[in-house]
Amino acid sequence: MSHVLLVEDDADLREVLGVAFSSINGWNVSSAATGRAALAELAGSDPSLVLCDVHLGDHLATDVMSVAVQSGIPTLVLTASRTDDALTSLIPSGVAGILAKPIDPHALCELSRDLVTESLAGGESRAGRVGLQPAAALAEDPLVFSFMAERRPRVARDAMNALSGGSDLSRADVHRLVGRLSMYGLHESAEALRDAEESMAIGRSAADGSVNDSIVRARHGLVEFIARS
Repeated sequence: MSHVLLVEDDADLREVLGVAFSSINGWNVSSAATGRAALAELAGSDPSLVLCDVHLGDHLATDVMSVAVQSGIPTLVLTASRTDDALTSLIPSGVAGILAKPIDPHALCELSRDLVTESLAGGESRAGRVGLQPAAALAEDPLVFSFMAERRPRVARDAMNALSGGSDLSRADVHRLVGRLSMYGLHESAEALRDAEESMAIGRSAADGSVNDSIVRARHGLVEFIARS
């Protein structure tokens, strides 16, 4: 049976991806929330695939990606940021793909099966950015669909409360929320926070007017969603 190692510091995303891989693919799943834990998993096991977020807290997970690639393990990289040349240049060569959230779990599982099959057959890993669309394919697996639908209001409430921190928010906080909201289909608020994260990436703080406006816009979208739920 194939085995996927999920390297993601957001517990909600680890959980939903774990459900997807076990339910859709029937794979064994292990996970790590930090680079150190991921490296320990790689040293003690032989996963068929590594799925790794670019950012683990305030750190880039490039060491985890490098070890996985050097070990010949097909490696997919996740990012909640709008991918650009600067980000791509930091990712080790040899990864099978860079996936921008939101990601359709069903399409992700299908891609993962293809990569593992290709790897076992001795084929070359397909490098580059793989464009998966957020899509209605979720409906193809009722367990994953219901899992996400059931948790979406809680994720929205948690994010709304986190955004109440205002000027205390760090870029890592915002990045984590972008990934969580994108994965759970709360796209309007996720896009507003992407604007905030990009401004923070060039040195602006959460207290800056333009950044704060984006955060307020994201929070307003969440309030509206919760009111409809």
